[in-house]
Parts: sequence; structure tokens; C-alpha cells
Amino acid sequence: MNGYLKGYRLFAWIGILENLSFAASAFCYPALLIQQVAGGRAEMIQGPWLFNTAMLLLLGAAFYLPAAQDPTRDPLYSRLTGWARVFASVSWIVYLLTAGAGLPSGFWTFPLADGLLGIVLLALLRLGLPRRV
Repeated sequence: MNGYLKGYRLFAWIGILENLSFAASAFCYPALLIQQVAGGRAEMIQGPWLFNTAMLLLLGAAFYLPAAQDPTRDPLYSRLTGWARVFASVSWIVYLLTAGAGLPSGFWTFPLADGLLGIVLLALLRLGLPRRV
């Protein structure tokens, strides 16, 4: 495994840990998480959105595990891991520019983190996988 693929594995694991840390915070310390992201707006804690988001991030982390272990095993799956981050980022950006325009600026950390991570994953994979003839 070359250096690019080792880098891919590292960043894939960073993404998994990012998902798990958000989920753990949402389950165990929701008020602290809201304080950091939304400036403590109490209405952000109400409703199932935080729990639902945490569950989706846990599922995403499980989805990323095989690619983080061996990106060469299934290159398409490994590409989907990177593209999933990019798609999540784009959907967040669209939401924050439209319906979520009134949300606190802390919410911009989500699309920026996912987008950057997705681009890095895709670039490392492109450089690390052998070219198809």
C-alpha cells in the first residue's frame, strides 16, 4: 500500500472519529453541543433532530469502516466514502443558504469539515489507486 492510500486510511479514520465524537456528544452532552454549535439557543435542543443526526452519523461511521480498513479491496466503495462526505457538505450548504439561513454561524462547521474531508479522501484515492487502462 503506497503513501497516498495510507493517507486515505488515516483521513477515513479521522472522519469516523469525527462522526463518533459528534454522536457521543449528542447522546451524552446535548446541551454542551448546542452551546458550542448554536450559541446555546434552547430551541435547538428540542425535538428529535439531534438524536436522529447522531444515529445517522453512527450509520455513516459504520459505512466508512471497510474503506478505512482497506481502500483497495473495493475501489468503488472507497470512492463512495469520499463522495458521501462531499454530498453531505453540498446538502448542508444548500440548506444553510436557503431554509437554514437564520441558523447560527456554528452550523457552517459541518459542511466545511465534511467537504474538506471528502475532497482530501477523493484526491488521495485518485493518486493512490492504480490507473485503469
